[in-house]
Amino acid sequence: MRRTTVSPSTSASANDNIKSKDFLSEESEIYDDIERDEVEEIEKGNATQTRSVHLWRVIATLGLSITGICVTGWSYMKLREQEKANFVDAFEQFSTTVGQAAVDEVLRIREAARSFTETLQATAELTNTTWPYYDYYHGLNAFASEQVSAKNMESIGYLTRVRHDQREAYLDFQRTRHEEWVQAGHMDAYGNMDRLFPDLYQDDILGFNNTDFSVTPSPDRDEYYPLAYRFPPPNSYFIVNFDISSINYDDLFASLLSMGNQTLLSNINPYIDGDDAEKEYHAQFHDRLPGDRSDSSFPHSFLFHPVHGPSSSNDGAKPPIVAVVTYPIAWDASLRRLLPDQVKGIIAVARNNCNQA
Repeated sequence: MRRTTVSPSTSASANDNIKSKDFLSEESEIYDDIERDEVEEIEKGNATQTRSVHLWRVIATLGLSITGICVTGWSYMKLREQEKANFVDAFEQFSTTVGQAAVDEVLRIREAARSFTETLQATAELTNTTWPYYDYYHGLNAFASEQVSAKNMESIGYLTRVRHDQREAYLDFQRTRHEEWVQAGHMDAYGNMDRLFPDLYQDDILGFNNTDFSVTPSPDRDEYYPLAYRFPPPNSYFIVNFDISSINYDDLFASLLSMGNQTLLSNINPYIDGDDAEKEYHAQFHDRLPGDRSDSSFPHSFLFHPVHGPSSSNDGAKPPIVAVVTYPIAWDASLRRLLPDQVKGIIAVARNNCNQA
């Protein structure tokens, strides 16, 4: 039998190898633990960084969103304020323009009355006329026709101021003159007298009865204002000598006399047809205006402006009022020219500074 003998040195070497292996194994495990710890630390750091990045992204997104909302809201408010400011500026500019246009229109209307008044006064002085017996009709027709056409008017005329003690003398004067001025007006306006019905002349000063709305000879008054001339002329003689002041205008004529040289307007009312000629002129005039016309009632006022005669003294007193220029004002025609094409209407608020209730 073969026997194997292990020497002590060999045994020791083997033991050392075993110990060495055990140490390496432990050392490897230690390194593995360290690596795992480092990896875990790195992963934790990465996770923390990732969360931080996400958080900052969220914060940045929210910040940008809030900033965008604020900027958008601010921009919207500024735009709204600018739009409001632009609207206010445009409205004020438009109001100023329309207001000035309205003033210009009133001045234009008054200027027609003043021009006609000056013509009456000048021709009366040239012809040495004693009022109320003014009869310069042929010369007036051309000027009146020009005024009616240029100033966009329906008609123009004047009322003679007649004192009660002059009533009969004035009627004598009109008996011989009324046919002349009416017929001359038809010839100058139309070139013929086909429209004229030569009848219905009332040989008296007529007044309006406000009780039964009839036209009858005027009762005795201190003075009268009969129609003495109109262009275009009436189609009959009925309206000649009609006292317009009898139509509830007593206060207006009293104010006209006291104020001396002011243009006054009657209240605005629907148009009242006085005779066939007025109906014809009225229809033709308003047919020229745009828009639908379903009836013949439109807002009108009557204008009144005093005519002065020569002064009867040298004491500086105002010349007496001897007549009154009058004509209807069609407000739909006048106001229509105030507005631009795109504006359909306006609302006007008037302020009364005359301390009236």
